[in-house]
Amino acid sequence: MARFKLAEGETLIIKQMNTPILGFMNNLKLVGAERGTLYLTDKRIAFCSTSRLKTLIIFNLYGILPEIVSSKNIRFEAELNRFDILNLKYWWGNGEFLVLDGEKTLLIPNKRFKEEFFKLKQG
Repeated sequence: MARFKLAEGETLIIKQMNTPILGFMNNLKLVGAERGTLYLTDKRIAFCSTSRLKTLIIFNLYGILPEIVSSKNIRFEAELNRFDILNLKYWWGNGEFLVLDGEKTLLIPNKRFKEEFFKLKQG
C-alpha cells in the first residue's frame, strides 16, 4: 500500500480528519476505511486510512483516540480537476460530499477544506 508523501514542489494546503458516513465508503471499493485523513495539496487530493485492526490496537492498548491519529496509507488519490463537491440529498437530509469522477466518496469536507478547494479550482 502506498504511503502519502508530498511530491517535489507540492504544497500541503489542509489536512482534515474524516469519518465516513455509516462507517463505510461505497462506490470506490474502500470497504474497511472507517476513519481517515483527507489531504488537500495544490495539485491533488488524497484520502488515507488506517486499518481497523491497527485502529483497534492503538485505541485499546495505548488509549489513543483514533480520531487524532493521522493516516498515511493511501486509499485513493487524484488530481484536483477530477474532484468536485456536490450537495446530495439522502433520506436523512442533505449533505455536501466530495465526489471523484462522478462517484460519491461519502467524505464530507469541512468548511475550510471547501473554501481552499474552490480557490484552487478557480485558479
